[in-house]
Amino acid sequence: MKNALVALMVMAAVLTAGENKKETKVWEPYKFKGTEHFKYALTVKDEDGKTQKGEYVIDLSKQGEKYKIKINGSFAGNEGSVSTTVDDASSISGVIFGQMIFNPWLTPLTTTLFANAFMAVFTSGAFAGGLEEGSHWSYKSKDGDKVEFNVKGECKYAGRKGKLLTMKSNGKTVYETCIDPEVALPIYVKYIDKDDGTFSSMELVEYKE
Repeated sequence: MKNALVALMVMAAVLTAGENKKETKVWEPYKFKGTEHFKYALTVKDEDGKTQKGEYVIDLSKQGEKYKIKINGSFAGNEGSVSTTVDDASSISGVIFGQMIFNPWLTPLTTTLFANAFMAVFTSGAFAGGLEEGSHWSYKSKDGDKVEFNVKGECKYAGRKGKLLTMKSNGKTVYETCIDPEVALPIYVKYIDKDDGTFSSMELVEYKE
């Protein structure tokens, strides 16, 4: 994964430097409007081949001059809720991620949607370049490890349309995501262990502003 990170950062820098001057929609990951409703279906396959499912709801609303964050979720017998306020919308992502420390039941949500933030660099850079279906990057290290990134085309979840992007490591898919540049979170994301086939995925099933 270290080699993948190096390749990712290099490509993101190149994409930004050569940004298309045409007006294009750029995805700004985790930049919430502060008045959104997200509902995600979570699916996790473990080492024993057992599949578990859960769901998480994130509700964001304006409360006076502040923003209210409400999260409810359940997975693998664990469930919980949290409610808090922040002074501005730019603080929402940090607060949601930080809640994982105090609320372990939030771990599947935060590790799937927030933890691998470096992937946001790739997807954000991709839209900065106004990429079309079939766009492709690859990187091969001196050790022979190969990382590939592809734009597969359109995808649709919860009535939202986006672009499907994939990452392969030595020929095996390890990451998929569907990005709608109008939505602060991926509308679909899946992490796959190339060695044992375990995975964690989240799919947006409801969205409102």
